[in-house]
Parts: sequence; C-alpha cells; structure tokens
Amino acid sequence: MNDVHKTTEHNKRIVETYFRALDRGDVSALPALFSADCLIHRPGLTEPLKGLAGIGSVVAGVTGRYRKFKTEIVSILAEGDTVACRLTHHVEFSAPWTTRLGTFDVSGRSIVWHPIVLFRLSDGKIAEQWVCRDELGMLIDLGILKASLCFFFKHRFGYGREFCRHFRISGLICQRFCPVHCQIEMGTAVVDLPDLSCRRFVGR
Repeated sequence: MNDVHKTTEHNKRIVETYFRALDRGDVSALPALFSADCLIHRPGLTEPLKGLAGIGSVVAGVTGRYRKFKTEIVSILAEGDTVACRLTHHVEFSAPWTTRLGTFDVSGRSIVWHPIVLFRLSDGKIAEQWVCRDELGMLIDLGILKASLCFFFKHRFGYGREFCRHFRISGLICQRFCPVHCQIEMGTAVVDLPDLSCRRFVGR
C-alpha cells in the first residue's frame, strides 16, 4: 500500500469516526479529528463556524435538538485531501427547529434526509467541512410547508431561467425562494422581476 492510498484511507477513517461522534453528541472526540482553526460551512450561515468551538456547537446541538439521531454513510469517496460522503440521517426531533424560513415546533416528529458532506483534511485532521442538504424538502416532509399549484418562469438569465415559487407556511404565504422582491398582500404574492410581473392568488 503506497503512501497516497494510506493517506486517503486514513482520511476516510477520520470522517467515519466524526460521524460516530456526531451521533453520540460526543464533543470530547473532536480535538483528535478537527484542526484548531477548522472552518465549518453550513446551510443558512453567511459566515462559516470557526475552530473547535464552532464544530463543537454543531455536535453538542445533536443532543439538544434530537431525541434520536443516527447517521448512515451510504457512500464515501476520497481523493487527495478531500473526502465526499452521501449520507442518510434518521432523526426524531425533541425541540423546535430553526431554519432560514423561521422556527417551527417539530418536537416528536421524525424525518429522514440525505445530505452531501465534503471534507478537506490537512495533517491528518479535518480542516474544512461543507454541508449541503435539501431544507426545503425537509420542511415539506415535516408537513410545515406545502407547495402551491404552480410556479412561474418567464425571465431568462444567461443559460438558465429565474424561478419563483409561492408557498404557504403554517397558514402564511412565504417570502421568496429566488433573488426577487416579493410583497405579501392578503393572500396574494406579487413578484417583480426585470421585464416580468406575475400575480398569483393562493387560496386560504
């Protein structure tokens, strides 16, 4: 086994050990796994969490937010200093969940979601982590959010299209899911795009 293979295998073992610690909410295991100046990129954060205190807040939050939390590593790949994982999390909430759309009382509810997590390792420890997950899908699966009957797309930008969906969240119509201005008017969402105005009534 050459040195490169030994390094990639070691990196995978470090990541696997981290997820076991995450499931236990074991903050004491982190100094052996993460560098002191690590960066943690998570959904909804404008700036990454920093250092052992940053990743410690994530791991400690497991025991405070969930009654049950189990991680299944569906696949794990390593190349150079990078490890990529496709996961399945099986959880039961024990506390409200704060998202980019607000805080929702999901205590006692169970959910399964499938994030992609990337790691960069340096000197045998995790130096950086990126978490990607479908929070919109999670809100739908928890019954908090329901998509309306249609979405609009008329304005082209480069090679793609600008989409705007209208949602009802806990009886209210949500703000935007794309970088456009939205105005809420008594059950009507008014969306303004360059060269586009669309008005969609969403029933109560």
